[in-house]
Amino acid sequence: MSDTNATKDEGWKIQLSWKLGPHMLNVRGGNYDEFKALLLDLTSNPEMIIAALSTFDFEPPAPAVPAPQVITAPAPTAKAAKDPNAGIEVGPVTVMGIDRKDGIGKTGKPFVRFTVSFSSGMKASTFDTLVSDAAGTLLGKASYARVEKTQYGYDLLNVRPAA
Repeated sequence: MSDTNATKDEGWKIQLSWKLGPHMLNVRGGNYDEFKALLLDLTSNPEMIIAALSTFDFEPPAPAVPAPQVITAPAPTAKAAKDPNAGIEVGPVTVMGIDRKDGIGKTGKPFVRFTVSFSSGMKASTFDTLVSDAAGTLLGKASYARVEKTQYGYDLLNVRPAA
């Protein structure tokens, strides 16, 4: 490397820093030509950098933690919107799975029915994609479900996080 030992006090003008774990490698030059020569020396002699780095103990990088997911309750279904106290709220229960069934109604109109399974063993169905999407974000998580008993089983009116 160059014999120049430009420090801040000596008026270096250009600096390049590499963060290496808890350590920093700085390349400083008093002008562009000096800086370019220092970089050329570094890239021409990688053994020198490897030898210097081998004297440091490096900690493994911290594990990446995903950002917390914001879960909002869906807008109530038409039935629940008319009467927010419709049905009963059960829970806390864990959302265990969601099954999708596509079909054709008596009028010939296509439909999609979602059946949500809970840790209590209860299954509740909805045709509302907002409610099924909310249940999907709660898979494996504690939640409260608002259901209504019908002749066919339970209708899922709404689902929300237990927290």
